[in-house]
Amino acid sequence: MYYILHQHYESVLRLVKIVNPEKLNDFYSIFSNKEFLKLRPQDRLDFIRKTLPVPDSKHFTLDNFKKVAQQTVEEMKKYDITHIDLRLSLHLDRWKSVNNLAHAKEIYDDALIGYDGKSISYIAAIDLTKSEQEIEKSLVALFDKKNIDSISGIDITLNEDDFDKFEKYYKTLLKIRSKFKKKIIIHLGEFTSDLINLKILKKLKPDRVAHGIALLESAEAIEFIKKNGICLDMCPISNEILGVVNWGLINPIKKALSLGISVTINTDDPITFNTNIKKEIEIANLNQEELNVVIENGIKFAGKIF
Repeated sequence: MYYILHQHYESVLRLVKIVNPEKLNDFYSIFSNKEFLKLRPQDRLDFIRKTLPVPDSKHFTLDNFKKVAQQTVEEMKKYDITHIDLRLSLHLDRWKSVNNLAHAKEIYDDALIGYDGKSISYIAAIDLTKSEQEIEKSLVALFDKKNIDSISGIDITLNEDDFDKFEKYYKTLLKIRSKFKKKIIIHLGEFTSDLINLKILKKLKPDRVAHGIALLESAEAIEFIKKNGICLDMCPISNEILGVVNWGLINPIKKALSLGISVTINTDDPITFNTNIKKEIEIANLNQEELNVVIENGIKFAGKIF
């Protein structure tokens, strides 16, 4: 029934759930920490990344990666999820036995066997917060034939001070769509300013935007999004925890729908934020007609399956 278009694969935390599940409860306690709640959104995310529990290297085995994939597929069945656009890393450095994104895709596809009516398409992560050396390594991996044939698109992340790197690499990233007919997704309107948001929107013309909360405050951005048929993939609970928006006071999904903007509901990092699609829908507080529109948007904007 549900189509999730923005979900990170979270292999490390999913491994924690398998080998040290008690550590997750300790990790989740930070969300109510007074010092955490004083931080601005970007700093909250940085704090989370620094606090994430990491299992011992001996646990990063092929068998455990298969369990990670199986865990995701079992959640699809549990929460009535028909399809996920799953964000995968191009470099699975901790997982020495997983060769590349294409190999990871094979493992997830194997996990889907026997789950009729369930599907996953794969989105390659491009992280512009990394060093230029790491970005260029990712681009080499991205255009490897096995990897490019395995994905339906790319998902770009960046912070405010990464705009120069965006300027350097965006024309290369545009080849994903012009040459290979893949979707372009980018994180915007979560931590980036209006000025940066607009510059990136106009240069990239993404198919979808992850989050996009702040874009709804700009008349120019709203006009551009509507004109170009861009879908906003919103993640209520992660936005709430990071302090991006108070969902009890402001409802960006309802606002987007009222403006005629396509929007979907997603889980972002479901293990990190201790969430699932049922919780996301509950906090979104939509009526049935609005929820039906969101579900139809998921079907319309989902990545192709390869």
